[in-house]
Amino acid sequence: MEVELLAPAAIFLLAGSIQGLLGFGAGLVGVSLLALLWDLQLAVSVGAVFSLPMVCYVAWQTRADLSVSEVVPLGLGCLLGIPLGVSMLVHVNPVFVKGVLGFVLVGHGAWSLWGPEGARRPPVHWAWGFPAGFAAGILSGAFNASGPPAVIYGTERRWVRDAFRGNISLFFLVTSVVTLFHYVRQDIVTADTLRLNAQLLVPLLAGVAFGDRQSRRVEPGRFRTLVLFGLFGTGCFYLWLTARAFF
Repeated sequence: MEVELLAPAAIFLLAGSIQGLLGFGAGLVGVSLLALLWDLQLAVSVGAVFSLPMVCYVAWQTRADLSVSEVVPLGLGCLLGIPLGVSMLVHVNPVFVKGVLGFVLVGHGAWSLWGPEGARRPPVHWAWGFPAGFAAGILSGAFNASGPPAVIYGTERRWVRDAFRGNISLFFLVTSVVTLFHYVRQDIVTADTLRLNAQLLVPLLAGVAFGDRQSRRVEPGRFRTLVLFGLFGTGCFYLWLTARAFF
C-alpha cells in the first residue's frame, strides 16, 4: 500500500469497526476524518461506495433478526430526501446543517441517557419513520451520513440489539444504492474514486469483521447505552466542527 494511503486505511479500519459494532457510524467517522485529508466530495464519494459492502455484511450477519416492515417507512422517506441532500452537497455550505444536527444529537442523547427513565416511555409510532427517513436521506445525499435520524428512530422504537443492527443495515443498503445512483449521475463517483476504494477495501472489511465479533459480547441493555453515547459523541463532534469553522 502506498504511504499516502496509510492514514486513510487507518480511518477506514476504525470506521469499519464502529459500523460492525453498532450497525452505524462509519459514514460519520470516515467522512469527518477523511475530510481533514481530502476534498469533501472525494471523502463523501469514497465513503459512499464503501457503504455497500459494510451494510451488506452486517445485514447478512443479522438477517434472522431484521424486520423489513420496520424499515419500509424509513426507506420511503429517504427516497424523497436523498436528491435534496445531493443538491446540498454541490451547492450549500454543510457547516450550517452539521451545526443543527449537532444540537439535535446532543439534546436527544442527553435526554435519553440522563433524563427520565427511557424504558418507561412507550415506543414511538411507526409513522415517525417517514420524517426520520426523509432527514436521513438528506444527510445521506449531503454527507453520506444517513445514520443519526434513523438511529434515533430505532432507539425510540425500542429495537433490540441484533434487530437494531439488522434493520439499520437494511435501511443503509437502500440509502447507499439510491445515493450512489445520484452520485454517479452528478459525476461525484468517478473512476479515480473507485481506484481508491479498491486500494482501501481490505482494512475496511477487517474493521467491520472485528466490530461484528465484538458486538456479540455486548448485552442488549448496554448496547442501547453504547448507541446513545455514540449519538451524543457524534453531536459533540459536529458542534466542534461548526465552532471551528466560525472561530
